[in-house]
Amino acid sequence: MPPTTVSISPEPDVWRSAMAEHRSQHARDRETLGLPTDRPVVMSGHQPVLWHAGILAKLLAASELAERTHAAVCWIVADMDDVDPTTVRVPDGTGPGTKPRIVRTLAGDPPPPGVPAGALPPREAGDDDPSIAGLAPLLDAYAHEPTLAMQAGRAVIYQACERFGIDEPIVISCSDLARTDAWRALVASLARDPGPSVRAYNGAVGAHPDARMRPLRLSAERVELPLWRVRERSPRLAVFGDEIDAIPPEELRPRALAMTAVARAALCELFVHGTGGGLYDRITGNWFDAWDGSPGWALAPTAVATADAYADLGVDARSLPDPADAVWRAHHARHDPGMLGDERAAERKRDLIGRIDATKRAGGDPSGLFAELQSLLEQARVRHAPRIEELGRAARDARSLAGLRELALDRTWPWPVLTGDTLDGLHQGIRDRFASVPSKACTDASS
Repeated sequence: MPPTTVSISPEPDVWRSAMAEHRSQHARDRETLGLPTDRPVVMSGHQPVLWHAGILAKLLAASELAERTHAAVCWIVADMDDVDPTTVRVPDGTGPGTKPRIVRTLAGDPPPPGVPAGALPPREAGDDDPSIAGLAPLLDAYAHEPTLAMQAGRAVIYQACERFGIDEPIVISCSDLARTDAWRALVASLARDPGPSVRAYNGAVGAHPDARMRPLRLSAERVELPLWRVRERSPRLAVFGDEIDAIPPEELRPRALAMTAVARAALCELFVHGTGGGLYDRITGNWFDAWDGSPGWALAPTAVATADAYADLGVDARSLPDPADAVWRAHHARHDPGMLGDERAAERKRDLIGRIDATKRAGGDPSGLFAELQSLLEQARVRHAPRIEELGRAARDARSLAGLRELALDRTWPWPVLTGDTLDGLHQGIRDRFASVPSKACTDASS
């Protein structure tokens, strides 16, 4: 299988320096959510699903930095998202017979479309499948949590911390942000004058097309805000400026950029993203810089940690041919003698093509030259028939193995299906990257 790779950006030394330079001014909000005010907080988070290695890398990197700087780690569960915590896709079998299989981790049907996991109650655990390393008992252990999102979120966090021997972070949900002064200030600013905030938001989104964030709807009639309305057991709804005053405050939730804005402003000294978050959260700073009516916050810096790690499916994916390339080669070999090692015929083909083009430009009839070209290619096919057949077989074989190759190169399998050596190598790779960070405390976090 391909080697595991760890990506950390910027370098870990910069993480520590950036964290040490930021000073939160929201001690009351941190106390409200159970976060310390006497030391820095490294924050990250994800949706309440069983993570792949790239998400796991965020937790391991945050933990490694916190251990070296005596900081606390906080993990925010994005409970406003409509994800399915009740199932997980795992590989079944090895070799050419490998297929994906769905494990039902929680009883009952998946959440209805559009309904956030934070709007649903917890459930009994489902299959105690060995491929996911004893997640079912943990889900049962967290069945007392208030929502399905927090049940699944707490269980997968505990599972990872147990496996890697790291301290469990302080866990909060996106919904918990509604209890903070910073959240209330953001909502008030959005409600007071929606137009400028959304114009600044959309301008920032447009400046970063690679983040693939959708601009908010903005017209003379209605202004869409970066908020969700979330009600029990119901699909989440977009929120518009003309209706925000009529929505109960407890039903408002932030969308992605608003969530990280509050977290970076009030709750942490450093926010650790994965690749996607590292792209989209660049928008947040631009949004607040361009928004005249913003709360005027200083946002904590961000960093990126991710990893690519692969399941052992009994085959080295690097040895499997790329089907698109194999099919291309089989097709083009019939039309390019050079691909068959026949340079003499290839040179003759180039000469004929040049003459055909020249004849066309001069207004002449190139049909005789074209027939000569076709004859040249047909003769080359006859001479090199065994090689052409070999390339055809290779293309057929590559197509038959395309599914296995795709599964073997899939970096999104849940981390418990990876081998122990792969997981230990991932953890050690992150430790090695942080080896240069001095083990000493940063200064107090807030004032």
